[in-house]
Order: sequence, then C-alpha cells, then structure tokens
Amino acid sequence: MFNLKKSASELTPANSVGDMKYVQYSTQRTVVGDSFSNGTMHIKYTSSGRKWWVPKRSYIRMRVSLKDAAGAQLSLANDIAPNMNLVANLFQSMEFRINGQVVSRISDYVPQIDTLHKRLTKSKSWLESTGASTSAMHHSFNKRQTLITSNTTSSDLNILDGNYGGNNIGLDFTVGAANTMSSAANGVITFAAGGGAAIPALTGIVKVGDYLYFTDIDALQPTNGGEKKIRRVTAVGAATITVDTAPGLLKVSGARDLLLGDVSLVKVEPTTNADALEFIWQPCLSIFNLDHALPSGNYELVLQPQTSTVYKQLAIESVLGAKVPGAGNDFTLSVVDMYLYVAEVEGPRVDNMSYYIDLNEINCQRRDVQAATGLLSEEFTVSPSTHALTLAFQDSRAGSSSTLYSQSKFKVAQADVAQAIKETNLTRMYIKYAGQNKPQPDADPSFKIENAEDYMVQRYTDSVLYSGTYFSQGGAETINEYRERGPYYHFAWPKEQSDRSTRVTAHYQFSAGLANATCLLFSHFKKAALITLENGVVTNVSVEEM
Repeated sequence: MFNLKKSASELTPANSVGDMKYVQYSTQRTVVGDSFSNGTMHIKYTSSGRKWWVPKRSYIRMRVSLKDAAGAQLSLANDIAPNMNLVANLFQSMEFRINGQVVSRISDYVPQIDTLHKRLTKSKSWLESTGASTSAMHHSFNKRQTLITSNTTSSDLNILDGNYGGNNIGLDFTVGAANTMSSAANGVITFAAGGGAAIPALTGIVKVGDYLYFTDIDALQPTNGGEKKIRRVTAVGAATITVDTAPGLLKVSGARDLLLGDVSLVKVEPTTNADALEFIWQPCLSIFNLDHALPSGNYELVLQPQTSTVYKQLAIESVLGAKVPGAGNDFTLSVVDMYLYVAEVEGPRVDNMSYYIDLNEINCQRRDVQAATGLLSEEFTVSPSTHALTLAFQDSRAGSSSTLYSQSKFKVAQADVAQAIKETNLTRMYIKYAGQNKPQPDADPSFKIENAEDYMVQRYTDSVLYSGTYFSQGGAETINEYRERGPYYHFAWPKEQSDRSTRVTAHYQFSAGLANATCLLFSHFKKAALITLENGVVTNVSVEEM
C-alpha cells in the first residue's frame, strides 16, 4: 500500500512480457472412451532456457459426448443434465510435481474442494457467465440441461408436470374477479374481463417460445386423451395466446372463471442443441493459483480418475430418477479427448537461482452426521498452518453410482423434493479451533419454507465477507444461488504465528435428525516450496508447511 515507485526504472514498461502462447500436452496414455478410467494419468512437460510458464493461465480442455441410450440427442424428457462443475467430478485425486517432488496434492474429495474453491474465489458474474459457459457451473439444473438437449417441444415438457416449480417464475394470469378464459380447437386461448378488471396487454407479458402451465387440466385437455398441461406459445395478441396443438387438439370449451394460479408462465432456456460439449477446467491444485511465471523445470500433472463403475454417473445429474449409462439404459457418455494447455512466455534466462512458491492448499475431511436432534460434535485434525475453515453438509450418497446426489453440491436428500432443503434446517453451529469459537455467539440459522422463515442471511453474509467475494466487482452469488448449490460456512482464522494448533471441533444441531448426511470440514492452510536451479537445471525441490 505504501510502496511508491521512486524512479522511472520501477515503472512497468509497455512490453514487459514477451508473446504468450499455448502449448498442447497430452496424457501419456489414452483417455478416450472407456479407456478414461484405466488408471493414473500423467501429463509431463519441460521448460528451459528463456521459456517460462504461467500456472494461472494454463488449463485442461476436455471434450465429452453425452447422448441418449440409442445414441441420439437428449431431450428435456430424459431428465439428464451435465453435473455442476462436470470435469472435477471425473477425478478422485490429483497432484502436481516439480522434478518428481510433489508440491501440491488433493488426496480425495476433488469435486467438493474444486467447487468450494470456485465459490470462495469467483464472483457471481464469473460463476454465471464464464463458469457456466466453460465448466457448467450454473446453479440451475434446468439451465445446465439445456446445454445438451435438442430444441424443445411441448411433449418434452411433460416431465415438468408435478415438477414444474423449478421453472415456474410465478407469473399468474389472474387479473381480477369474474375474469374468464376460453379455449378453441385451433389453439387460441382468449382472456376476457367478463365483468372483472381489464385484461392487461398480453403482448407485454408473454413471448413466442414461452410455455404456459395450466393448473386446471379441464381448461386445456387434448381431445385425443392424455393430459398435456404445458403448451408452447406460438403467437400472442392483446388478449389472446395461441399455443401449439401438436400434442393434440384443444377441447372446445365455453368461457370459465379465471381463478388464482390457473395459468402460469414457464420460462425454458434456449437450448444449445449439442450432444458433444467442450469444457475448460483448471485443476484446483494450489500451483494453478500462481499468477506469476515459473522458469526452467520438469513439471508433471498427475490425475487419478474415478473408477469405471461410477465415473459416467458422476458426470451427470438427474432429478426425477436415478439414471444408468450404457446402450439400452438411460444415456451414453464418452470422453472424446483431453489435453493440458500450458501458457508459455519468453523471459530472461535463469541459470542459478533459488526461489519460493507460496501455496494455499485445501484439505477436506468427512464425518457421518448422527441422526439425532441434540447438539452434536465432530473432531478433526488439521495442519498447524491452517488460516481458514469451512463447514458444509452433504448427502452421504454423493459419489455413489446414483445420479440423484451431486458431489458438487452441499445438499442433503436433494433427490427427495420433500426433503430437498434438509441441510438448511441447521439451528445451531460453531467451530472451535486454536482457542477461538466462531461465530461468536453461536450461529442460529434456519430456513423453513413451511414457516416462511429465513434466518440464513447473516451466515451467508459472513461467508462471503470472509471469502472476499462480498467486495468483488462482480458480486457474490445470491443467497438463493448459495442455497441451490448448498450452503457453506466459511471463516478466516488468523492466529499467532507461534500457534501450531491442529485440533478442530465442529458443533452443530438440526431441528430434525438427518439421515444419509455427512459433515465436511475444509481446512485452508499454507505451504511453501523452495526451488533451486544450477546451470539452468532444477537441482532441488523442498516443501514445508509454513
């Protein structure tokens, strides 16, 4: 803050960095198709002379084919979406080596750590734009689903009958008592005042391509049988809406009273119309957080994929039922290719030098939550250099073969609509470490739809304040996105440098006992790597916790 530049030589020149380019590196074994899960992947590369590489600008590109069981493009009716942060879900551990020495490692829980890291360090704007476009980071299942589905039709949307609440934006066409609605066989639905309030201009409310959800099935029932309560809008007038009749002709009916909630507007995102997707993903290893270049060295990225029995299921998410991969089942998934792209720049030649790399590691530990309603506690052992802690809860079935439970979300029983927010029934929580309790006093959050109660704002605010995303120009994720991805409770933990405490106790209490739940503790700690070069070659790498 107070380090002013005192001479012209300290100013940054216009051309301080040479031309940056990307160099493609492949794994030492094939990862295409069913070979993806066949053991550890090694990606090696070497820089020397004037070649430097920039970790923060390097990334993995993966291409994935995702289709239905017959090899055709998926539709909304298939109830399949790319899992949030898809690529991270394909790996169970990873590490980065310099001259064969491990400098950064994640030994387990890669999807949980990777997703938390992005939520702690990236703004809402990044998560919903770049992250959603490159890594399927969008919180909404429906929006991720449109990345892989074909152009939607009315029949595709039968899946929303009984589950439409996830898409319904709550716009009702009730405009006053005694208003009426009538339908014709040609798909024209007419709204009339009928003695009630004037009908607003529908052209300012509904657009062609929107969908209408009809609560009263008699108001819009095909003459050929079968209930199609959702119809695509094909034309809009001042007081009329024309809907698609492909699922069947509309029953001709006389005018009837327009009741509260009879008709709701359903917004469905435009589809990408692709069954082969490209993902850009940067591993959450701390080496990739460095925004400065590194000189000569022999570098190696080591990735351990999930096993052949689960990795395809872990790549996707479903809502209405568990999905099984393979021909004749629900979907097919195949990795088309995967490459590491290393950002290289021209820099000064380094012959003899010793330098430090500052690393911020994240470790995750898991404990089963006891199905009890009293105050519970779990103990964990962390690094003495821990400077922050994060607590979250997740369904114990996440990481299994079921597509109903995502490792990228801190949710419990997310597949059961009636229990979809069990993790938000937290009524008391605090963490004890290094002689400090946080928060102080104990947290008393809860979010109960049935009681119209939302006491999570303080916990949300503290978490985004401690992470720093509160101050980001792009803002932090909203509280609803925070809940949809699953709440986390993050605390910075400054302490005396001489304090080498390693014991953490997490205390928590839920309003009702949680079944199939786990408690996740993430510890954020510091490491340093000392790299020594002699005659342009790395001769020593030593790593220690700070």
